[in-house]
Amino acid sequence: MTLPDSRTIRDYGLLLAGAIAALALVYLAGTWGPAPTVWQGYAVANEKVVAFRELQLQELQAQCQTEMDQLRVQLATLQEEQEEPK
Repeated sequence: MTLPDSRTIRDYGLLLAGAIAALALVYLAGTWGPAPTVWQGYAVANEKVVAFRELQLQELQAQCQTEMDQLRVQLATLQEEQEEPK
Protein backbone atom coordinates (compact mmCIF):
# COMPACT_ATOMS: atom_id res chain seq x y z
CA MET A 1 0.00 0.00 0.00
CA THR A 2 1.38 3.38 -0.97
CA LEU A 3 0.83 6.53 0.99
CA PRO A 4 -0.68 9.52 -0.80
CA ASP A 5 1.79 12.27 -1.55
CA SER A 6 1.66 15.58 0.29
CA ARG A 7 0.03 17.36 -2.67
CA THR A 8 -2.98 15.03 -2.57
CA ILE A 9 -3.31 15.40 1.18
CA ARG A 10 -3.14 19.20 0.85
CA ASP A 11 -5.74 19.15 -1.94
CA TYR A 12 -8.16 17.07 0.11
CA GLY A 13 -7.53 19.27 3.15
CA LEU A 14 -8.28 22.40 1.16
CA LEU A 15 -11.38 20.79 -0.30
CA LEU A 16 -12.59 19.82 3.16
CA ALA A 17 -11.82 23.29 4.55
CA GLY A 18 -13.68 24.90 1.64
CA ALA A 19 -16.69 22.66 2.17
CA ILE A 20 -16.77 23.50 5.89
CA ALA A 21 -16.46 27.21 5.13
CA ALA A 22 -19.27 27.00 2.57
CA LEU A 23 -21.53 25.21 5.04
CA ALA A 24 -20.71 27.79 7.70
CA LEU A 25 -21.59 30.63 5.30
CA VAL A 26 -24.86 28.97 4.34
CA TYR A 27 -25.72 28.51 8.01
CA LEU A 28 -24.84 32.10 8.91
CA ALA A 29 -26.73 33.49 5.93
CA GLY A 30 -29.80 31.55 7.02
CA THR A 31 -29.60 32.71 10.63
CA TRP A 32 -28.55 36.30 10.09
CA GLY A 33 -30.43 37.49 7.07
CA PRO A 34 -31.29 41.16 7.17
CA ALA A 35 -31.43 42.46 10.68
CA PRO A 36 -34.97 42.35 12.08
CA THR A 37 -34.60 45.93 13.28
CA VAL A 38 -34.15 47.07 9.69
CA TRP A 39 -37.40 45.40 8.62
CA GLN A 40 -39.13 46.72 11.73
CA GLY A 41 -37.86 50.19 10.85
CA TYR A 42 -39.32 49.86 7.35
CA ALA A 43 -42.62 48.69 8.81
CA VAL A 44 -42.80 51.61 11.26
CA ALA A 45 -41.91 54.09 8.52
CA ASN A 46 -44.51 52.56 6.24
CA GLU A 47 -47.16 52.79 8.96
CA LYS A 48 -46.31 56.45 9.48
CA VAL A 49 -46.61 57.14 5.76
CA VAL A 50 -49.96 55.35 5.62
CA ALA A 51 -51.22 57.30 8.63
CA PHE A 52 -50.07 60.57 7.08
CA ARG A 53 -51.77 59.73 3.78
CA GLU A 54 -54.99 58.82 5.59
CA LEU A 55 -54.87 62.15 7.43
CA GLN A 56 -54.37 63.97 4.13
CA LEU A 57 -57.30 62.07 2.65
CA GLN A 58 -59.55 63.01 5.57
CA GLU A 59 -58.55 66.67 5.22
CA LEU A 60 -59.30 66.61 1.50
CA GLN A 61 -62.65 64.94 2.11
CA ALA A 62 -63.56 67.62 4.65
CA GLN A 63 -62.49 70.36 2.25
CA CYS A 64 -64.50 68.82 -0.59
CA GLN A 65 -67.54 68.48 1.66
CA THR A 66 -67.30 72.16 2.62
CA GLU A 67 -67.02 73.19 -1.03
CA MET A 68 -69.96 70.96 -1.97
CA ASP A 69 -72.09 72.56 0.76
CA GLN A 70 -71.17 76.03 -0.53
CA LEU A 71 -72.03 75.03 -4.10
CA ARG A 72 -75.39 73.61 -2.97
CA VAL A 73 -76.22 76.92 -1.27
CA GLN A 74 -75.23 78.83 -4.43
CA LEU A 75 -77.30 76.51 -6.59
CA ALA A 76 -80.32 76.88 -4.32
CA THR A 77 -79.94 80.66 -4.43
CA LEU A 78 -79.71 80.67 -8.22
CA GLN A 79 -82.74 78.41 -8.54
CA GLU A 80 -84.75 80.70 -6.26
CA GLU A 81 -83.74 83.72 -8.33
CA GLN A 82 -84.86 81.98 -11.54
CA GLU A 83 -88.20 80.95 -10.06
CA GLU A 84 -89.09 84.46 -8.93
CA PRO A 85 -91.58 86.15 -11.28
CA LYS A 86 -90.24 89.08 -13.21
